Amino acid sequence: MDPNAFHYAVEVLSADWWMINFAWITALCFLLYYTKNKSEDFRNKVGKYIGTIMLLNFVAGQLNMIGSNSWNISTSLPLQLCSLSVFLSIYLMFSKSQWVYEILLCWSAGAIHSFITPELTTGRSVFKLIDYTISHGGILIAGIYATTRLSYSPRAWSWLKILAITQLTLPTVGVLNFLIDSNYMYLRHRPLANNPFLIGEWPYYLIGLQAAALLHFFLIIKLHQWLAKKNSCYN
Repeated sequence: MDPNAFHYAVEVLSADWWMINFAWITALCFLLYYTKNKSEDFRNKVGKYIGTIMLLNFVAGQLNMIGSNSWNISTSLPLQLCSLSVFLSIYLMFSKSQWVYEILLCWSAGAIHSFITPELTTGRSVFKLIDYTISHGGILIAGIYATTRLSYSPRAWSWLKILAITQLTLPTVGVLNFLIDSNYMYLRHRPLANNPFLIGEWPYYLIGLQAAALLHFFLIIKLHQWLAKKNSCYN
């Protein structure tokens, strides 16, 4: 089976690219403006609304694939890094957890690149573009919202610990890929997206992704530490 048979790589600066990026950035700006100077209880409720929307979007995506007979164990399980981050986002919005928060921040690096060089793994349709925008945008929104509106702040060396935790997920997903002929986390085949961190073919591009993860984890944690400090000055 061609691992990229149903993939749709969105061309950078195309109409689809502008639409999905405009949508999630607008949603983020609205939420931050809407919750500014609101009470802690109000902000917690909004956080739960964010988690609920992400959960409903995930269920709708699964039902859509089942209803259209396109659900496939090799492509439809929520085992991409961004899919796992969706569940982390939902959990964080409903239950407070410092570890989940820090893992979400680091893994949101995948969502960032999902908007820079988007790639839909189950084909293109209006529904799938909306699903992609909500799921990936929700990851970034949940992390930023937790830092700026729920008073979270990442610990100094959390990025290095999360990098170690991430390594534990790779063998498990890798074995599953072999058993069901899948390509979750792009461990067996490189994605179609024209991303500058994808250097060479298998397995060499995996080395580049590991180096990119180290850099991104560090920078994202530093960014959110700055956001948390800046936010505390206004509260």
